[in-house]
Amino acid sequence: MTTRTSSGAARNGLAKLAKGKGKLLLEIVLTVAAFFYFFPVLMMILGSFKSSMEAASFNKLWPEVWEFGNFRQVLSGDRILQSLKNSVCISFLSIFLTIMLAAIASFVMARRKSGFSAGAYFLFIAGLVAPLMYIPTIKTLQFLNLMNTLTGLILVVVATNLPFAVFLFTGFIKGIPRELDESAFVDGFGTTRIFLHIILPLLTPVITTQAILSLVGVWNDLSMPLFFLNDSSKWTLPMLVYNFISQYVRNWNLVYAFLIMVSLPVVALFIFGQKHFVSGLMSGAVKG
Repeated sequence: MTTRTSSGAARNGLAKLAKGKGKLLLEIVLTVAAFFYFFPVLMMILGSFKSSMEAASFNKLWPEVWEFGNFRQVLSGDRILQSLKNSVCISFLSIFLTIMLAAIASFVMARRKSGFSAGAYFLFIAGLVAPLMYIPTIKTLQFLNLMNTLTGLILVVVATNLPFAVFLFTGFIKGIPRELDESAFVDGFGTTRIFLHIILPLLTPVITTQAILSLVGVWNDLSMPLFFLNDSSKWTLPMLVYNFISQYVRNWNLVYAFLIMVSLPVVALFIFGQKHFVSGLMSGAVKG
């Protein structure tokens, strides 16, 4: 009996030791991965305080002389305010339209059991893997007289963000008990009031998640404005990076400072909405 007890204790000790070594190895791997991920960010932050010659050489990590005037020089640009207005307009209008359209469509597809709803949901999900075809999209915008307009770009952004938003919202709404709808019908609520007063307030986690994901993509996007906006007065903030890069001159210190300033709103929003972001992402994925 004593022998069995001692052998069982030995096995438990070995299991705990192996588990501890596994956790230590995982922590080491994650620490190394975090270092390789954060090192370019650290280079960008430190490079924003260097002189133009020092930032272009890439031979030293720490600046010899801290140039705090780089940020002031970036802010003194003549088109930065107009580009900020364009970015805010495109970001918030596209996010609002994406969230409202996705919430309405997901509510119908999650609650109505029909072949049409299933087919519509399949088409939205297919949009997750379908790439954006730039040439047909440009031809469509030209046909609608929306090429080189903020409206046309907003519609394209909404169309590209809708598939994932519908996937996220539908999965979350399926987890909301139907008894809430039935009790609301008994109380005299119509479909519109059920959606606005019962379903929509419950969607706060996934709305926050979708808003953050959309803002990260739209605010930092360079390709869509480059293809669909030819007028420099309608450029967004990321496109102003070309002001510091030309054929013969590349002011990397100003590029770094500009990129840091552009990314600050997104980083701040993610920090404040991190709790809702994680819960909304997990809820929409698991319940779907």
